[in-house]
Amino acid sequence: MGLSEGQLAQVSGELYYEIQMVNRTARLMLAKTYETNNVLSTVLIESFLIHFRLLAEFLLDKKGKRDTVVAQSFCNSWKPYDQGTCSKNLKYLYDLRKLCHKHLAHLSESRACGVNWPITDMITCLCTELSRFLNCTDEARFGKYGNLIVSEVELCLSCLKA
Repeated sequence: MGLSEGQLAQVSGELYYEIQMVNRTARLMLAKTYETNNVLSTVLIESFLIHFRLLAEFLLDKKGKRDTVVAQSFCNSWKPYDQGTCSKNLKYLYDLRKLCHKHLAHLSESRACGVNWPITDMITCLCTELSRFLNCTDEARFGKYGNLIVSEVELCLSCLKA
């Protein structure tokens, strides 16, 4: 059973927060207004990756996982990740989500080697897919957060073009 319009509008505040955080942390990192290899740079990258991973999951997963809200919860015609039939962007998000999961949630040998995260490519891909998701969703389903969500994704895409 799907979420009611009221429930979707309520959870939209959390969706807005996630989009805002991934966008703002990416912009801070890309502006390079801080010293790399210190605590602040680590905090920024980890924050970015956590929000990126959550939004990738939002776009990639199918409805039906406990109380997890996904893009398909808002838009029945949204096509989540399906190996072999998905777009290049969704495949890229899928691979990055796995990498984020491994490096954020597990202590492993590969984590010790580090990753040179392609922040520009990651945020470009994510915001492109978020924009595609927004184009198939009635903005009214986001309640009072509709304009904010759309504006934040547009801001992200415009900053990347600048």
